[in-house]
Amino acid sequence: MGFTQAELDVADVTIWLRRNHGSEVSYADIAAGVKFPNGHRLRRAVRVVRVVRVIAANRGDRLERFQPSADPARNDPDHHDPAGSR
Repeated sequence: MGFTQAELDVADVTIWLRRNHGSEVSYADIAAGVKFPNGHRLRRAVRVVRVVRVIAANRGDRLERFQPSADPARNDPDHHDPAGSR
């Protein structure tokens, strides 16, 4: 039995975020890194990664911390940066 596209997307996002630990990243940065569009598919994968991270942390697993940006515009998932990112 294979993996669904959603499961593969979550894995791709998780791996990319781990490689970029400590960096402030936008949805556009993640989209460019995982090579799929900055849209519903990406946002769904990021939401799942956040939930998995919380569940794992509650179990006591050690995970890196992805903190919100100090810039409120970067925290708004509906904000679209016309410059693409950073």
